[in-house]
Amino acid sequence: TENYITAVLANIDIAATVNTTTVAGIAQTIVTVPAEQLQILGYFTALTALQIEVSSVHMLENWEA
Repeated sequence: TENYITAVLANIDIAATVNTTTVAGIAQTIVTVPAEQLQILGYFTALTALQIEVSSVHMLENWEA
């Protein structure tokens, strides 16, 4: 998961930090991107010091149980 997300974002020139943890059948992935990498035209320079974080939580299915 981490490698896939990193590669997809790298294809559009975004360097992100991706971390996935799995606890008790729940997988959580957190992607952190510096806001300056998402700024296209150079407006809103006060926001470039921010980090944008996106997370996703999913239950892992176990068909063998």
